[in-house]
Amino acid sequence: MTLVSHSDAAIPGELGTYPQEEATYDVTGCHHRPLTFKETAELEFDIATEMWRTTIPIGEYSPSVRDQVLALQPDDVIRVDGVQYSIIGGVRPFKDFTSSFKATIISKRHIG
Repeated sequence: MTLVSHSDAAIPGELGTYPQEEATYDVTGCHHRPLTFKETAELEFDIATEMWRTTIPIGEYSPSVRDQVLALQPDDVIRVDGVQYSIIGGVRPFKDFTSSFKATIISKRHIG
């Protein structure tokens, strides 16, 4: 699985706005599973929305990778087997007595 975070570039563009830069990093041992599915059919459009939950074992990662996972924001995305999912609600870490051992991400994907 690939985690993708976005940040403003250091130099503004021609219109004075800062273009978005993409930073990617791969994580292993994740469990990505579907939650719900909803379909909306209107006239010519048929849009399906899938909600997914991803569990990431951050306790097994180095501190730098763990910090990158915990810094993900709702406008960032995850990619699983080339399919992109938008993060909603942010990252939820789970802690034990010493530190965080896992984190979950709720994401969605629109089809159609």
